[in-house]
Amino acid sequence: MGQPNSVGTIYWRFYKFPDKDRVEVTKKRDIIAVFNGDQGYEITYKGTRKQDAKDVSDYLRRRHYSLDWVLRKWLKEPGVALFYEGPTVAEQKSVEQVTIMNASNEGVTLYLDVNNHLPIKKTFSWRDPTDKQRNIEDEVYDNYRPVQES
Repeated sequence: MGQPNSVGTIYWRFYKFPDKDRVEVTKKRDIIAVFNGDQGYEITYKGTRKQDAKDVSDYLRRRHYSLDWVLRKWLKEPGVALFYEGPTVAEQKSVEQVTIMNASNEGVTLYLDVNNHLPIKKTFSWRDPTDKQRNIEDEVYDNYRPVQES
């Protein structure tokens, strides 16, 4: 229990809110992705190069709708609205559903555990500029464990 159940890779992540992110992949940490503001770079043994525009836009979208961004940035903005949508079930747990809408009419739905109020799931939708299709993405947060006993 608490062990990975699939093939994975070792990585290190360094993050400074709001817009600095660095991910180092493999045991030797020889593949690095750096995001600074709205710029993305990849560093390998071949040198440093700018990331593809699609990869950078995907990262910026995920960051814009991230739990950290929504709670730290969106909630402080004027025109933000919170909608309590009542009790439901998410990831086989009893949760309270809350949607946060910003002034740009972008929304994130959070599913909060009824017992400890920790987020269980986050969902958001976005429209793809190329095919105009509405895409729904979700993240699941689970298996919380205390880091340090008091």
